[in-house]
Amino acid sequence: MRSLHFSELPRASGRNEIADKVVSIWNEFGAGRDVMIVTPVNDGPCGVTGLNRRLHEEYLRRKDLQELKGPLGDLFSPGEPIIHRRNCYKRGLFNGSMGTVLRIDRTERQVTAVFDDEEHVFTSEDLVDLSLGYTLTCHRAQGSEADYVIVALPSSRLLDPSWLYTAVTRARQQVIIVGQPETMREALQRPYADERRVVGLSWS
Repeated sequence: MRSLHFSELPRASGRNEIADKVVSIWNEFGAGRDVMIVTPVNDGPCGVTGLNRRLHEEYLRRKDLQELKGPLGDLFSPGEPIIHRRNCYKRGLFNGSMGTVLRIDRTERQVTAVFDDEEHVFTSEDLVDLSLGYTLTCHRAQGSEADYVIVALPSSRLLDPSWLYTAVTRARQQVIIVGQPETMREALQRPYADERRVVGLSWS
């Protein structure tokens, strides 16, 4: 049975403050650590898009590398985590497959990435299948793990006990939840998502 270490909840109110605290904690881990960030929202400062952009900028500040812009606005640099966005049986990659950028070719607009020790070349038209993988929604994170997980916890209708369970069990060693205790308390008091689902059947 896995034993996880839970850090004291770093309190942050409002999405901007949560985002600032998440980035600060990510910086404290330093380079080379296996860190994943999980959030319930896609948009805004502490959503997938906002945090991925900020962490990309932090990474470039440390590394001074070139970047290549994808069709969805993601900026890729060598060494960054990425996620594959759809099932591709030809490549053997699936929606949620995690990899790492190996190199970029700005002239040819190509990204070479490694997934499970296998190299894949993504041409300009294939880049739509890739996104930065610093931060994931809980849905995308299912099936993935990291040694350390930072959970951004803004208020969201998606939060419930099953969401929290999925988020924290992505970690192998340590979980840090950033937000307000009230937000966690409200999430734990909600019914599970499958208990709220209503299915209507009509028989003829």
